[in-house]
Amino acid sequence: MIMNGVQTQYSIIEVPTYNFETVGPGNVTVTKTETVYQETIKERRLEPYESIEIVFDIAENKGIFTMSGMYGVYIDSADFPSLGMNLYKLVNGSWQQVSLDFIIEGGAKSVGDELGYKYFQEGKFSANLANFIPGHFKLVATSNQSAHVRLFDLNVQHIRNETIYYPYPVLQVHYSQDLYRLLSDISLQNMQEGIAITVVGIVILLVYSSLATTLLLRKQ
Repeated sequence: MIMNGVQTQYSIIEVPTYNFETVGPGNVTVTKTETVYQETIKERRLEPYESIEIVFDIAENKGIFTMSGMYGVYIDSADFPSLGMNLYKLVNGSWQQVSLDFIIEGGAKSVGDELGYKYFQEGKFSANLANFIPGHFKLVATSNQSAHVRLFDLNVQHIRNETIYYPYPVLQVHYSQDLYRLLSDISLQNMQEGIAITVVGIVILLVYSSLATTLLLRKQ
């Protein structure tokens, strides 16, 4: 079963997708994601070729580490992306650029004349850091023209697999974030529908968990 809800964050909304799966009994491989670094920058004005710089560390050398984020930028160009992304690693006391492939998705919309700019660009980006860990890193996002950064959010995550034994069937919830856009693009009706579906899904999850626990106690 798949359900879509709506979660608001600043002036951009996120539309998550929840997938429910029954697993067990027996050994089950579970993928766990841990956020090891997070930073959010709001309301930052950039002059031409000025940058946003975020420094972070990854101490471990095992597992998969990913870097992902989202941004919303007022700018005078519809050409996407508006921010150039580069990653640097500290090597022998100096910053060296890492040959990293960024995946960047998004687009631009005309806003007339808001904050003195013609367009608002929103995007999301991601990259795999597994081949470059451990290390001391610096993400640099540069605009080639004057811009106003409404929101810039960075998350660095550690992904690993664990084997867990379940003596009885359990319900797993898988979450992914697939879309985000300006709050003004989403109608109140759609938001209410999303919230209602989310509440129903949570109730189903609680009822199922309660029944599974009751059955286990009876067997004991």
